[in-house]
Amino acid sequence: DVRTRLTFDTQVDTYVWHIGNGCDPPYDIPKKMLWPCFSSYEQVRDVVIKACHEQGIEVWASLRMNDLHSSFRSRTLEETDDPFKVEHPDYLISPPSVRDLPTELTEQRLWVAFNYAHPGVRQHRLDFIEKTATEHDFDGYELDFNRMGISFPLGEEQQNAHLLTDLIRQIR
Repeated sequence: DVRTRLTFDTQVDTYVWHIGNGCDPPYDIPKKMLWPCFSSYEQVRDVVIKACHEQGIEVWASLRMNDLHSSFRSRTLEETDDPFKVEHPDYLISPPSVRDLPTELTEQRLWVAFNYAHPGVRQHRLDFIEKTATEHDFDGYELDFNRMGISFPLGEEQQNAHLLTDLIRQIR
């Protein structure tokens, strides 16, 4: 009800749902944060999708391809709620030391940003998209590259752009 009811009986015909940071569950949602009737975040997704479909509303998953929000609330990779980043710090654009730069600099957030030049990063995203698209009845999937528009180290965007094109082809 909280997530969807306000869209029912309105002109809304598509519900675009940000499904997290690419972890499952997103942002390491502990069980205590789920509604009492749910045992997993996957169940929450299915209930939202079903409720929207019953109202004739399509549901699109939206994945932030490089969500940097954890840079604001974390001091270590362990605090980012992303085990993949903890396991693969070499897949990130910058070392943790950049978090100590002045906050007005974009570079200050890059210590939690995936570097899509690494094949492991692209495979990780591909696996998550395939898993969530297969397990849930989404009508579409938005790859949100714009929310946090950084995918490569600064100055390496043009030479690596083809890697994102290839990833999108694989996802399609």
